[in-house]
Amino acid sequence: MLRTLGVLLALVLGGTASPVPAAPGGYGPITLRVLPGRTYAVRPHRGAYEGVGEAFRTLSAWMADRGLAAAGPALAVFFDDPKALPAEKLRSEARIPVRVDEARRVRLASGPCFLRRDPPLLVLRTVHRGPYANLGKTFDALFRAVAGRGIRYRGPMRQVFRKDPARTRPEEREIEAQIVVEPTGRSDVAIYAGRGTFGPGLLALGDALSGARITFRPVTAPEIEDGRLGKRARILLVPGGWVADYRTVLGEAGAARIRRFVETGGGYLGICAGAFFAADRIVWKGEELACPLDLFPGVPRGPIPAIAPWPRYALTRIRLDPSHPVTRGLGKERTVLYYGGPALVPGQGARVAVLARSREGGQPAVVAFSRGRGRVLLSGIHPEIRLGPSREAVGWPGTAVEQPDPEGDRDLLVRGIRWLLRR
Repeated sequence: MLRTLGVLLALVLGGTASPVPAAPGGYGPITLRVLPGRTYAVRPHRGAYEGVGEAFRTLSAWMADRGLAAAGPALAVFFDDPKALPAEKLRSEARIPVRVDEARRVRLASGPCFLRRDPPLLVLRTVHRGPYANLGKTFDALFRAVAGRGIRYRGPMRQVFRKDPARTRPEEREIEAQIVVEPTGRSDVAIYAGRGTFGPGLLALGDALSGARITFRPVTAPEIEDGRLGKRARILLVPGGWVADYRTVLGEAGAARIRRFVETGGGYLGICAGAFFAADRIVWKGEELACPLDLFPGVPRGPIPAIAPWPRYALTRIRLDPSHPVTRGLGKERTVLYYGGPALVPGQGARVAVLARSREGGQPAVVAFSRGRGRVLLSGIHPEIRLGPSREAVGWPGTAVEQPDPEGDRDLLVRGIRWLLRR
């Protein structure tokens, strides 16, 4: 299937009626990623995969007629094995992401082209660079990489066009090759990937955990509320994003399930908004707000204007506690990314370990404590994001490489997760 599909993509995506000659091309590191849910404009196609190019033209015209703009790179989705089915039965889709606020003006499903909201996905992915004639080898490598990761292929296969093939020379083309996968058993970490999450943070988390051989999966609010979180994973990770959405979507029911999960032996890792969400009340820009989770015995307060006034972000320095298992051996200070996170000041007499403090005012930046039989780790900084000219900024807003982070903090993230896992 894969070599056949690679040749077909040379036809479909290269915009030519004859195969692209074989030429050097390759792929980058293979990692697992959690993709956030997205709304797409979709044009299904049934028939030979060469027809997907026409599906994209039809979809682009349909979007233009409705005033819908692309909110990211287009992607092609292929569902069937061209060796197993006749060409007229092959199923594929042309997809273009759109903004949710624009999508509200159009019915989600209406005619040959329509809008559809996809759920979060777990994908094994890499970036293919060079001619599409060699794309089959890249997908071969992805399928070989499934083994030993606690996952299995679920399908379909996806190709995200990072560069427009019609405007790029074959040797300069880039496609993110993805295969949709699912866990085969209980994961180390369940990453909340529902409404309110910050996309670049989700992508960076996948790269960090994949590199550390920590198994993970996405979960949504319904999957938290159904009471089976402990069967899915050992830790719940609530990433950066928007705590107001977390309060609404997870609500009292989800918070009660999370508390029960932690108190009976699970772990909770909250980053930025996930750290805000862990309290029973927070202070944001001077306004006190109630939160339903009530794990943290203190009041998270943010943003911290001395580091970066909201909505700006900045690299800053923190001081580490060398005595805690998470931070032991990581040095006395390091550069970290701050983006609107809280100062995590424990309440009077609370049994909370402060693992790191900001250099500006000594505010607690990372804390750890026990709750029932479980453990909790909260971070007001972003240890998952690595910025710099030699690193992929995974969609980080603005010109992230202007302030390179020379160290990166994924070791701090991984050490924290292993502490939560009691490894």
